Amino acid sequence: MEHTIDLQKMFLGDGSPVFTLEIILRTTIMYLYTLFLMRLLGQRSLAQLSIGEFALIVALGASVGDPMIYDDTPLLHGMLVITVVVFIQLVLTGLAQRSRRAERALDGTPICLVRDGELDAEGIHRARMTHNEVFAELRQSGIEDMGEVRRAYLEQDGEMSVFKFDQDDMRPMKSILPNET
Repeated sequence: MEHTIDLQKMFLGDGSPVFTLEIILRTTIMYLYTLFLMRLLGQRSLAQLSIGEFALIVALGASVGDPMIYDDTPLLHGMLVITVVVFIQLVLTGLAQRSRRAERALDGTPICLVRDGELDAEGIHRARMTHNEVFAELRQSGIEDMGEVRRAYLEQDGEMSVFKFDQDDMRPMKSILPNET
């Protein structure tokens, strides 16, 4: 049995042109509804997303797609799913705002990676980073030598905060610049 490539079916499918218009309408409705719900959550940049907010975005992406494309998935079902996901996120955010314990459980805490110019092995292990990854992050913060660093923390949003020694307290220890050969 020979299989041929049907470009019309591949690009247009078996549906009618009217279903193509329905997809446009479904996509517009789901996108606008999702945008409305996301505005309720507040404004934060992508770099500042917590783990919960990142999970929210993944869940929304998975929930929004099917009602846009499949005619056997009602829009109301997709809207219900994303409404529940956003509601859960709002409840968890409210809980984190009222309780330090809940905030730590949901968002985590900063992890110390460098103490007084020395790598913090326990912190690096907890952060699941390699020494080279820590060095790369330090270099991106303008650090050339470990002796410049009083403390470095991996923040909850994945960014690194670096606190340098005062100029008088710095002591050359170990260059973190890559070998230039």
